[in-house]
Amino acid sequence: MVQCKADCKYPCDESEPRRHPTAMEWKYIFSMRNLTIFVACAVAALVYIVLDTVDLRNHFKKLSVGEGSNIFLDQNDSSSIHVTAKTTSDIKSLYGRLNVEDYLQIRSYNSCYSLTDSASPFAHSEETLLPDVERQHRGCRKRLPDFVIIGAKKCGTGALTYFLNTHPGIAWAGREIHFFDANYDKGLSWYTQRMPYTTAKQLVFEKTPKYFVFPHDVPRKMYTDLSPTVKIVLILCDPVRRAVSDFLHESLIRSSVGQRMETSRIPNHYFLATNFAESVMEKSGNLNYYNELIDTGIYIKHILRWLEYFPPSQIHAVDAGLFKSDIVSEMQRLEKFLEVPAYFNASHFYYNSDSEVYCLTFPIKICPSAVHGRTLRTADEKVLRVLREFYRPYNRHLSKLLNWKLTWMDG
Repeated sequence: MVQCKADCKYPCDESEPRRHPTAMEWKYIFSMRNLTIFVACAVAALVYIVLDTVDLRNHFKKLSVGEGSNIFLDQNDSSSIHVTAKTTSDIKSLYGRLNVEDYLQIRSYNSCYSLTDSASPFAHSEETLLPDVERQHRGCRKRLPDFVIIGAKKCGTGALTYFLNTHPGIAWAGREIHFFDANYDKGLSWYTQRMPYTTAKQLVFEKTPKYFVFPHDVPRKMYTDLSPTVKIVLILCDPVRRAVSDFLHESLIRSSVGQRMETSRIPNHYFLATNFAESVMEKSGNLNYYNELIDTGIYIKHILRWLEYFPPSQIHAVDAGLFKSDIVSEMQRLEKFLEVPAYFNASHFYYNSDSEVYCLTFPIKICPSAVHGRTLRTADEKVLRVLREFYRPYNRHLSKLLNWKLTWMDG
Protein backbone atom coordinates (compact mmCIF):
# COMPACT_ATOMS: atom_id res chain seq x y z
CA MET A 1 0.00 0.00 0.00
CA VAL A 2 1.24 3.40 -0.91
CA GLN A 3 1.76 5.56 2.12
CA CYS A 4 -0.52 8.61 2.30
CA LYS A 5 0.33 12.09 3.39
CA ALA A 6 -0.82 13.06 6.83
CA ASP A 7 -3.74 15.14 5.57
CA CYS A 8 -5.05 12.47 3.14
CA LYS A 9 -8.71 11.78 3.92
CA TYR A 10 -9.13 8.74 1.69
CA PRO A 11 -7.09 5.53 1.30
CA CYS A 12 -4.33 6.00 -1.23
CA ASP A 13 -4.53 2.41 -2.35
CA GLU A 14 -6.29 2.50 -5.70
CA SER A 15 -7.54 -1.01 -5.11
CA GLU A 16 -9.87 0.34 -2.42
CA PRO A 17 -13.02 2.23 -3.60
CA ARG A 18 -13.38 6.00 -3.01
CA ARG A 19 -16.14 7.22 -0.75
CA HIS A 20 -18.79 9.28 -2.66
CA PRO A 21 -20.13 12.55 -1.21
CA THR A 22 -23.21 12.27 0.92
CA ALA A 23 -26.59 13.78 -0.04
CA MET A 24 -25.94 16.79 2.18
CA GLU A 25 -22.54 17.32 0.54
CA TRP A 26 -24.09 17.21 -2.96
CA LYS A 27 -26.71 19.78 -1.92
CA TYR A 28 -23.99 22.09 -0.68
CA ILE A 29 -22.02 21.73 -3.91
CA PHE A 30 -25.06 22.58 -6.12
CA SER A 31 -26.02 25.56 -3.93
CA MET A 32 -22.56 27.07 -4.32
CA ARG A 33 -22.62 26.53 -8.09
CA ASN A 34 -26.04 28.19 -8.48
CA LEU A 35 -24.92 31.12 -6.38
CA THR A 36 -21.84 31.53 -8.55
CA ILE A 37 -23.93 31.47 -11.75
CA PHE A 38 -26.41 34.01 -10.33
CA VAL A 39 -23.63 36.42 -9.33
CA ALA A 40 -22.01 36.09 -12.76
CA CYS A 41 -25.30 36.79 -14.54
CA ALA A 42 -26.01 39.81 -12.35
CA VAL A 43 -22.58 41.28 -13.06
CA ALA A 44 -23.03 40.70 -16.81
CA ALA A 45 -26.46 42.35 -16.78
CA LEU A 46 -25.09 45.37 -14.93
CA VAL A 47 -22.28 45.75 -17.43
CA TYR A 48 -24.79 45.49 -20.33
CA ILE A 49 -27.06 48.15 -18.84
CA VAL A 50 -24.17 50.56 -18.36
CA LEU A 51 -22.88 50.03 -21.89
CA ASP A 52 -26.39 50.23 -23.37
CA THR A 53 -27.10 53.49 -21.58
CA VAL A 54 -23.94 55.01 -23.04
CA ASP A 55 -24.92 53.70 -26.47
CA LEU A 56 -28.40 55.18 -26.21
CA ARG A 57 -26.91 58.63 -25.93
CA ASN A 58 -25.50 58.21 -29.41
CA HIS A 59 -28.68 56.81 -31.02
CA PHE A 60 -31.46 58.89 -29.49
CA LYS A 61 -32.26 62.53 -30.05
CA LYS A 62 -33.47 64.31 -26.95
CA LEU A 63 -36.09 66.97 -27.66
CA SER A 64 -37.58 69.40 -25.17
CA VAL A 65 -41.38 69.42 -25.35
CA GLY A 66 -42.31 71.80 -22.63
CA GLU A 67 -41.38 72.65 -19.09
CA GLY A 68 -40.44 69.60 -17.06
CA SER A 69 -40.95 66.90 -19.73
CA ASN A 70 -38.98 65.25 -22.49
CA ILE A 71 -39.48 62.64 -25.18
CA PHE A 72 -37.02 60.46 -27.03
CA LEU A 73 -37.40 59.59 -30.69
CA ASP A 74 -35.63 56.44 -31.85
CA GLN A 75 -34.30 57.09 -35.32
CA ASN A 76 -34.15 53.35 -36.11
CA ASP A 77 -37.31 52.01 -34.47
CA SER A 78 -40.13 52.45 -36.96
CA SER A 79 -42.84 51.72 -34.40
CA SER A 80 -41.73 53.97 -31.55
CA ILE A 81 -44.09 56.87 -32.21
CA HIS A 82 -47.27 54.80 -32.38
CA VAL A 83 -46.33 52.80 -29.28
CA THR A 84 -45.63 56.03 -27.39
CA ALA A 85 -48.95 57.50 -28.46
CA LYS A 86 -50.90 54.56 -27.06
CA THR A 87 -49.06 54.32 -23.74
CA THR A 88 -48.93 58.00 -22.78
CA SER A 89 -52.49 59.13 -23.37
CA ASP A 90 -52.43 61.06 -20.08
CA ILE A 91 -49.77 63.43 -21.42
CA LYS A 92 -51.43 66.59 -22.69
CA SER A 93 -49.13 67.00 -25.64
CA LEU A 94 -46.22 64.81 -26.69
CA TYR A 95 -44.76 67.46 -28.93
CA GLY A 96 -45.79 70.51 -26.94
CA ARG A 97 -44.45 73.89 -27.94
CA LEU A 98 -41.78 73.09 -30.47
CA ASN A 99 -39.81 75.70 -32.32
CA VAL A 100 -39.48 75.36 -36.09
CA GLU A 101 -36.04 73.75 -35.84
CA ASP A 102 -37.29 71.01 -33.50
CA TYR A 103 -40.35 70.52 -35.69
CA LEU A 104 -38.21 70.00 -38.78
CA GLN A 105 -36.02 67.52 -36.90
CA ILE A 106 -38.99 65.45 -35.81
CA ARG A 107 -40.56 65.54 -39.25
CA SER A 108 -37.30 64.59 -40.94
CA TYR A 109 -37.00 61.48 -38.73
CA ASN A 110 -40.45 60.38 -39.87
CA SER A 111 -40.23 61.36 -43.52
CA CYS A 112 -38.91 59.93 -46.77
CA TYR A 113 -38.26 63.44 -48.09
CA SER A 114 -35.57 65.99 -47.29
CA LEU A 115 -36.79 69.15 -45.61
CA THR A 116 -34.77 71.65 -47.58
CA ASP A 117 -37.60 74.17 -47.74
CA SER A 118 -38.63 75.34 -44.28
CA ALA A 119 -41.47 77.31 -45.85
CA SER A 120 -43.10 74.05 -46.95
CA PRO A 121 -41.84 71.25 -44.69
CA PHE A 122 -44.60 68.82 -45.67
CA ALA A 123 -44.42 68.96 -49.47
CA HIS A 124 -43.64 65.73 -51.31
CA SER A 125 -41.86 66.02 -54.63
CA GLU A 126 -39.37 64.06 -56.69
CA GLU A 127 -36.82 66.83 -56.06
CA THR A 128 -36.94 66.35 -52.27
CA LEU A 129 -37.17 62.54 -52.27
CA LEU A 130 -34.38 60.91 -50.26
CA PRO A 131 -31.82 58.70 -52.10
CA ASP A 132 -32.70 55.03 -52.61
CA VAL A 133 -30.29 53.78 -49.95
CA GLU A 134 -31.68 56.11 -47.30
CA ARG A 135 -35.29 55.30 -48.23
CA GLN A 136 -34.54 51.60 -47.95
CA HIS A 137 -32.95 52.14 -44.54
CA ARG A 138 -36.04 54.00 -43.33
CA GLY A 139 -38.43 51.45 -44.80
CA CYS A 140 -40.01 53.97 -47.16
CA ARG A 141 -42.70 52.69 -49.49
CA LYS A 142 -45.89 53.74 -51.22
CA ARG A 143 -48.97 52.18 -49.69
CA LEU A 144 -52.72 52.50 -49.56
CA PRO A 145 -54.23 55.13 -47.22
CA ASP A 146 -54.64 54.56 -43.49
CA PHE A 147 -57.58 56.96 -43.49
CA VAL A 148 -59.61 58.91 -46.04
CA ILE A 149 -61.37 62.27 -45.76
CA ILE A 150 -64.57 61.66 -47.73
CA GLY A 151 -66.33 65.02 -47.37
CA ALA A 152 -68.62 66.73 -47.10
CA LYS A 153 -67.84 69.00 -49.97
CA LYS A 154 -67.59 72.74 -49.15
CA CYS A 155 -67.62 72.11 -45.39
CA GLY A 156 -63.94 72.80 -44.76
CA THR A 157 -62.27 69.63 -46.06
CA GLY A 158 -59.46 71.73 -47.54
CA ALA A 159 -58.60 73.46 -44.26
CA LEU A 160 -58.87 70.19 -42.34
CA THR A 161 -56.53 68.51 -44.83
CA TYR A 162 -53.87 71.22 -44.72
CA PHE A 163 -53.95 71.35 -40.92
CA LEU A 164 -53.68 67.57 -40.56
CA ASN A 165 -50.83 67.47 -43.05
CA THR A 166 -48.67 69.57 -40.72
CA HIS A 167 -48.75 66.84 -38.07
CA PRO A 168 -45.25 65.23 -37.97
CA GLY A 169 -46.79 61.75 -38.10
CA ILE A 170 -49.21 62.31 -41.00
CA ALA A 171 -48.65 62.57 -44.76
CA TRP A 172 -51.19 63.66 -47.39
CA ALA A 173 -51.35 62.44 -50.97
CA GLY A 174 -51.16 66.08 -52.07
CA ARG A 175 -54.33 66.37 -54.12
CA GLU A 176 -57.78 64.88 -54.67
CA ILE A 177 -57.19 61.57 -56.44
CA HIS A 178 -60.81 60.70 -57.34
CA PHE A 179 -59.95 57.01 -57.54
CA PHE A 180 -63.22 55.50 -56.32
CA ASP A 181 -65.45 57.84 -58.33
CA ALA A 182 -63.61 58.50 -61.58
CA ASN A 183 -60.46 56.35 -61.89
CA TYR A 184 -61.46 53.02 -60.41
CA ASP A 185 -60.87 51.18 -63.68
CA LYS A 186 -57.15 52.08 -63.47
CA GLY A 187 -56.64 49.66 -60.57
CA LEU A 188 -55.15 49.73 -57.08
CA SER A 189 -51.57 49.89 -58.34
CA TRP A 190 -52.38 53.20 -60.04
CA TYR A 191 -54.00 54.42 -56.82
CA THR A 192 -51.03 53.36 -54.72
CA GLN A 193 -48.58 55.18 -56.96
CA ARG A 194 -50.47 58.42 -56.30
CA MET A 195 -49.49 58.20 -52.62
CA PRO A 196 -46.25 59.69 -51.24
CA TYR A 197 -43.45 57.53 -49.91
CA THR A 198 -43.99 57.06 -46.18
CA THR A 199 -42.31 55.34 -43.26
CA ALA A 200 -44.01 53.15 -40.67
CA LYS A 201 -43.96 56.21 -38.37
CA GLN A 202 -46.45 58.02 -40.61
CA LEU A 203 -50.11 57.67 -41.46
CA VAL A 204 -50.91 58.41 -45.09
CA PHE A 205 -54.27 59.75 -46.25
CA GLU A 206 -56.09 61.18 -49.21
CA LYS A 207 -59.03 63.55 -49.46
CA THR A 208 -61.79 63.40 -52.08
CA PRO A 209 -65.11 64.93 -50.91
CA LYS A 210 -67.02 63.34 -53.77
CA TYR A 211 -66.70 59.92 -52.11
CA PHE A 212 -69.29 60.84 -49.46
CA VAL A 213 -72.16 60.86 -51.93
CA PHE A 214 -71.00 59.26 -55.18
CA PRO A 215 -70.91 56.63 -56.43
CA HIS A 216 -73.21 54.58 -54.27
CA ASP A 217 -70.77 51.69 -53.84
CA VAL A 218 -67.72 53.65 -52.59
CA PRO A 219 -68.11 52.25 -49.03
CA ARG A 220 -68.05 48.69 -50.34
CA LYS A 221 -65.05 49.42 -52.55
CA MET A 222 -63.07 50.94 -49.69
CA TYR A 223 -63.95 48.06 -47.39
CA THR A 224 -62.81 45.53 -49.99
CA ASP A 225 -59.89 47.30 -51.68
CA LEU A 226 -58.32 49.25 -48.83
CA SER A 227 -59.08 47.44 -45.58
CA PRO A 228 -62.04 46.68 -43.33
CA THR A 229 -60.17 48.69 -40.68
CA VAL A 230 -59.50 51.83 -42.75
CA LYS A 231 -60.67 54.95 -40.92
CA ILE A 232 -63.14 57.43 -42.38
CA VAL A 233 -63.13 61.16 -41.58
CA LEU A 234 -66.03 63.54 -42.23
CA ILE A 235 -66.53 67.23 -41.63
CA LEU A 236 -70.16 68.36 -41.71
CA CYS A 237 -71.57 71.87 -41.83
CA ASP A 238 -74.85 73.74 -42.17
CA PRO A 239 -76.36 72.08 -45.28
CA VAL A 240 -78.00 75.34 -46.39
CA ARG A 241 -74.72 77.23 -46.28
CA ARG A 242 -73.02 74.24 -47.91
CA ALA A 243 -75.47 74.25 -50.85
CA VAL A 244 -74.90 77.95 -51.58
CA SER A 245 -71.13 77.56 -51.34
CA ASP A 246 -71.28 74.52 -53.63
CA PHE A 247 -73.28 76.50 -56.19
CA LEU A 248 -70.70 79.29 -56.22
CA HIS A 249 -67.88 76.78 -56.50
CA GLU A 250 -69.41 74.80 -59.37
CA SER A 251 -70.40 77.97 -61.21
CA LEU A 252 -66.81 79.19 -61.02
CA ILE A 253 -65.51 75.89 -62.36
CA ARG A 254 -67.89 75.92 -65.29
CA SER A 255 -66.90 79.45 -66.16
CA SER A 256 -63.26 78.38 -66.39
CA VAL A 257 -62.42 76.81 -69.74
CA GLY A 258 -59.12 75.53 -68.38
CA GLN A 259 -60.76 73.45 -65.65
CA ARG A 260 -63.80 72.29 -67.58
CA MET A 261 -62.01 69.39 -69.29
CA GLU A 262 -60.52 68.15 -66.00
CA THR A 263 -63.85 68.13 -64.16
CA SER A 264 -65.87 66.66 -67.02
CA ARG A 265 -64.55 63.17 -66.27
CA ILE A 266 -66.01 63.26 -62.72
CA PRO A 267 -69.69 62.25 -62.79
CA ASN A 268 -72.12 64.62 -61.11
CA HIS A 269 -75.82 65.29 -60.84
CA TYR A 270 -75.77 69.07 -60.67
CA PHE A 271 -78.25 71.42 -62.24
CA LEU A 272 -76.91 74.97 -62.32
CA ALA A 273 -78.90 77.94 -63.51
CA THR A 274 -77.83 81.57 -63.63
CA ASN A 275 -78.54 82.00 -59.90
CA PHE A 276 -78.95 79.86 -56.80
CA ALA A 277 -82.72 80.16 -56.50
CA GLU A 278 -83.34 78.95 -60.07
CA SER A 279 -80.87 76.11 -59.51
CA VAL A 280 -82.63 74.58 -56.51
CA MET A 281 -86.27 75.58 -57.07
CA GLU A 282 -88.45 74.17 -59.82
CA LYS A 283 -90.83 76.37 -61.76
CA SER A 284 -93.70 74.78 -59.86
CA GLY A 285 -92.25 76.19 -56.64
CA ASN A 286 -91.09 72.81 -55.32
CA LEU A 287 -87.57 72.15 -54.18
CA ASN A 288 -85.42 70.18 -56.63
CA TYR A 289 -83.99 67.80 -54.02
CA TYR A 290 -82.59 65.49 -56.71
CA ASN A 291 -80.08 68.21 -57.54
CA GLU A 292 -76.69 67.28 -56.03
CA LEU A 293 -76.56 70.77 -54.54
CA ILE A 294 -79.38 69.70 -52.22
CA ASP A 295 -78.88 65.93 -52.00
CA THR A 296 -75.33 66.22 -50.60
CA GLY A 297 -76.68 68.01 -47.52
CA ILE A 298 -78.95 65.10 -46.54
CA TYR A 299 -76.09 63.83 -44.41
CA ILE A 300 -78.01 61.15 -42.53
CA LYS A 301 -78.91 59.42 -45.79
CA HIS A 302 -75.29 59.11 -46.88
CA ILE A 303 -73.84 58.25 -43.45
CA LEU A 304 -76.23 55.31 -43.11
CA ARG A 305 -74.81 53.91 -46.34
CA TRP A 306 -71.28 54.07 -44.90
CA LEU A 307 -72.45 52.42 -41.68
CA GLU A 308 -73.47 49.37 -43.69
CA TYR A 309 -69.74 48.56 -44.03
CA PHE A 310 -67.92 50.45 -41.28
CA PRO A 311 -68.73 50.52 -37.55
CA PRO A 312 -69.17 53.91 -35.83
CA SER A 313 -65.78 53.44 -34.16
CA GLN A 314 -64.12 53.82 -37.58
CA ILE A 315 -66.02 56.92 -38.70
CA HIS A 316 -65.13 60.29 -37.19
CA ALA A 317 -67.39 63.28 -37.83
CA VAL A 318 -66.20 66.84 -37.25
CA ASP A 319 -68.79 69.56 -36.70
CA ALA A 320 -67.62 72.45 -38.88
CA GLY A 321 -69.19 74.89 -36.45
CA LEU A 322 -66.97 73.60 -33.62
CA PHE A 323 -64.05 73.42 -36.04
CA LYS A 324 -64.59 77.14 -36.56
CA SER A 325 -65.13 78.10 -32.90
CA ASP A 326 -62.94 75.60 -30.98
CA ILE A 327 -60.47 74.27 -33.51
CA VAL A 328 -57.90 73.04 -30.98
CA SER A 329 -60.35 70.69 -29.26
CA GLU A 330 -61.56 69.36 -32.60
CA MET A 331 -58.03 68.69 -33.84
CA GLN A 332 -57.14 66.95 -30.58
CA ARG A 333 -60.24 64.75 -30.82
CA LEU A 334 -59.16 63.82 -34.31
CA GLU A 335 -55.65 62.95 -33.11
CA LYS A 336 -57.11 60.51 -30.59
CA PHE A 337 -59.30 58.94 -33.26
CA LEU A 338 -56.32 58.47 -35.58
CA GLU A 339 -54.12 57.26 -32.67
CA VAL A 340 -51.26 59.60 -33.44
CA PRO A 341 -49.15 61.47 -30.86
CA ALA A 342 -50.74 64.63 -29.50
CA TYR A 343 -49.35 67.58 -31.41
CA PHE A 344 -51.86 70.39 -31.98
CA ASN A 345 -52.25 73.10 -29.34
CA ALA A 346 -53.51 76.66 -29.09
CA SER A 347 -50.18 78.17 -30.11
CA HIS A 348 -50.57 76.68 -33.60
CA PHE A 349 -53.64 78.74 -34.52
CA TYR A 350 -54.93 82.28 -34.51
CA TYR A 351 -58.38 83.69 -35.23
CA ASN A 352 -58.69 85.85 -38.33
CA SER A 353 -61.42 88.35 -37.54
CA ASP A 354 -61.63 89.51 -41.15
CA SER A 355 -62.46 86.09 -42.60
CA GLU A 356 -63.99 84.79 -39.34
CA VAL A 357 -62.00 81.55 -39.48
CA TYR A 358 -59.06 80.05 -37.62
CA CYS A 359 -55.75 80.12 -39.44
CA LEU A 360 -52.61 78.07 -38.93
CA THR A 361 -49.60 79.97 -37.62
CA PHE A 362 -47.15 77.10 -37.00
CA PRO A 363 -44.98 75.81 -38.62
CA ILE A 364 -46.12 78.04 -41.49
CA LYS A 365 -49.08 80.35 -42.00
CA ILE A 366 -52.12 78.85 -43.73
CA CYS A 367 -55.46 80.64 -43.79
CA PRO A 368 -58.64 79.09 -45.26
CA SER A 369 -60.60 81.04 -47.79
CA ALA A 370 -63.11 83.53 -46.46
CA VAL A 371 -65.69 82.62 -49.11
CA HIS A 372 -67.72 80.48 -46.69
CA GLY A 373 -68.56 83.48 -44.57
CA ARG A 374 -70.08 85.37 -47.48
CA THR A 375 -72.09 82.62 -49.14
CA LEU A 376 -75.53 83.21 -47.60
CA ARG A 377 -75.55 86.88 -48.63
CA THR A 378 -75.71 85.80 -52.27
CA ALA A 379 -78.97 83.82 -51.91
CA ASP A 380 -82.62 84.84 -51.64
CA GLU A 381 -83.85 84.68 -48.03
CA LYS A 382 -87.14 83.03 -49.05
CA VAL A 383 -85.26 80.17 -50.70
CA LEU A 384 -83.03 79.81 -47.64
CA ARG A 385 -86.12 79.41 -45.41
CA VAL A 386 -87.43 76.67 -47.68
CA LEU A 387 -84.10 74.86 -47.48
CA ARG A 388 -83.90 75.15 -43.68
CA GLU A 389 -87.35 73.66 -43.34
CA PHE A 390 -86.44 70.85 -45.75
CA TYR A 391 -83.27 69.89 -43.87
CA ARG A 392 -84.76 70.20 -40.35
CA PRO A 393 -85.96 66.56 -39.93
CA TYR A 394 -82.76 65.18 -41.45
CA ASN A 395 -80.66 67.29 -39.08
CA ARG A 396 -82.71 66.05 -36.13
CA HIS A 397 -82.09 62.40 -37.04
CA LEU A 398 -78.41 63.11 -37.66
CA SER A 399 -78.11 64.73 -34.23
CA LYS A 400 -79.56 61.60 -32.61
CA LEU A 401 -77.20 59.37 -34.55
CA LEU A 402 -74.11 61.41 -33.61
CA ASN A 403 -75.41 61.96 -30.07
CA TRP A 404 -74.71 65.69 -30.01
CA LYS A 405 -76.57 68.87 -30.94
CA LEU A 406 -75.32 70.16 -34.25
CA THR A 407 -74.12 73.75 -34.14
CA TRP A 408 -76.35 74.75 -37.06
CA MET A 409 -79.58 73.37 -35.57
CA ASP A 410 -82.10 76.09 -34.78
CA GLY A 411 -84.05 74.16 -32.18
